[in-house]
Amino acid sequence: MTRGALLALASLVPFLSGCIAAAIPLAAGATVLRTRAAHTGEGRVAALAPVPGGEAKTGIVVTDLTALPPPDSAQTISSEGTTAFAAYALERAGIPGTAAKQQSALLTSASELRATRMECGARPPAVLIDLDPGRGAFDPLAPGAPDAALAAALPSLRERGIAVIWSSRLGENFAGAVRAALAGGGLDPAGTDTLVLMRDIGERKQSRRDDMAKRWCPIAILGDERADFDELYLYLRDQQSAVALDAMLGRGWFIASPFDASMVAKDGAR
Repeated sequence: MTRGALLALASLVPFLSGCIAAAIPLAAGATVLRTRAAHTGEGRVAALAPVPGGEAKTGIVVTDLTALPPPDSAQTISSEGTTAFAAYALERAGIPGTAAKQQSALLTSASELRATRMECGARPPAVLIDLDPGRGAFDPLAPGAPDAALAAALPSLRERGIAVIWSSRLGENFAGAVRAALAGGGLDPAGTDTLVLMRDIGERKQSRRDDMAKRWCPIAILGDERADFDELYLYLRDQQSAVALDAMLGRGWFIASPFDASMVAKDGAR
C-alpha cells in the first residue's frame, strides 16, 4: 500500500468507532486496486502520409547528434501549467472594474455539461490548489519535489490580495503535517495560507469546494486531473460527453501538480 493511501485511511480513524477502524486494513488493498484501475489515458494516433508516387522510400539521414535529447520531465510540464495558472489569476485580478462581478472557476451545474460559471459578487479572489495525486491522498511526510515555478509565482498572488487555498482529502487532524510540507517546499513559508481539509468521514471534496466558494471567489484552480475541478468527472461513463467543459481548461482550470510525487527523496521513502 502506498504512503498516500495509508494517510488517507488514517485521516478517517478519529471519526470511526473501534470495530470499524479495525477493519480499515482489510479494505485498504481493494481501495488501492480500485484507485489504480480508475486512471485512464487519452491519445491520438497520427496516420503516416504516403510518399508521392505510391512508393515507399527509406534512407538514413546523418546528423550531428551523439545522443537522443532527453524527454520532457513531469516537472517541466507541471511548471508550464503552474506558470499559466498564476498568470491567469493575476490577469483576472488586475482587470479594472471586475472586483464586484468576478466569475468563479467553479461551475453552477456541471451535470448540465455547460461551462457556466458561478457568479462571485463582491467576494475576494482566491486560487485553489489541490494537493492530492490523482485519486490518492497527499503524503505530507514524503510529498515529493515542489514545483519551483509555483513557489516563485505565489508571492505575487498574495501581494495582489489573492488568497491561496490548499485542498486535500486528508482529515483536519493532518493540518500541522500539511503546513510543514508546504513550508518545507517553499510553497507557503509563512504558514498563512488557508487549508481546506475534510472535517468528517462523510464529507466530499466537492462540498468543501462549494463551502469555500461562499467566502472567496476561486478565480483559478490547479489540479492534476479534471475531478479536482468538479466531482462530475468521477461519475462519467464517457469522458467525451463532457467535452464542452474543456472550454474551462486554461481559463480557470489548470492541470498540473504542486509536488512531483515521483521525485520523493530516498531517505523519505518508507
